[in-house]
Amino acid sequence: MTDAAEVPCTVAVDHDYRGGVALNRQAAFRQEKSNSGALRFFIVLLLIMIVGLEINVGRQQQRSNELEQQRIALEKELEAEEAYTKELDRYKVYTRTKKYKEEAARERLGLVYSDEIVFKPEE
Repeated sequence: MTDAAEVPCTVAVDHDYRGGVALNRQAAFRQEKSNSGALRFFIVLLLIMIVGLEINVGRQQQRSNELEQQRIALEKELEAEEAYTKELDRYKVYTRTKKYKEEAARERLGLVYSDEIVFKPEE
């Protein structure tokens, strides 16, 4: 067995005077109160930051959606321009043919072959 002298004993002492243990309790209470004020401040600050972050994320998502719609519209426009370019390329090749030259000479200049008979409507 162990002797009573070997067992540590802790006793809570509560004195009702301005010093010693009572003063330490008041200081601890004030420290706890100031810590809770700082904690509240940081919680409010954290909430403000979270709300600000949410607003920013919402704006970024909206901007991303707008840019995606713009990209789709520009892709459609690009496809239309590419189709028009192909049409112009075909027309460019066609303008170099004999058939186009004959049609242009007939329509614009009124030319005909020497062996052709031209009928003009009466006006």
